[in-house]
Amino acid sequence: MSTPNPTARPALLTRAADRIGMTGSVLCAVHCAAIPVAIALVPGVGLGLFASEGLEAGFVVFATVLALASLWMGYKRHRSFRGWLFLVPGLAAVWAAILYPPLHDSIVRMR
Repeated sequence: MSTPNPTARPALLTRAADRIGMTGSVLCAVHCAAIPVAIALVPGVGLGLFASEGLEAGFVVFATVLALASLWMGYKRHRSFRGWLFLVPGLAAVWAAILYPPLHDSIVRMR
């Protein structure tokens, strides 16, 4: 009889987290690339609900949680802060764009 490998479960969890992180990164890249096009098309198509503040805030919260969880797991494995040096300014910029009215309102609330 073989004994179960105690490292198999963490490796499976790490692979799953990496895939979720990569998927989140791709979705973020698509989102950022599509926003200029969507801003131009949404009013003409009549889909103003996709330009809502709630959708943007939800995406920012999701991206923040995903980034923090992914980098925390990476830090536990590699013991390196290099990823955090990119995460902190990036999240600060994203949160500033949502919370600072001159940056956010001029795009979301087009008048």
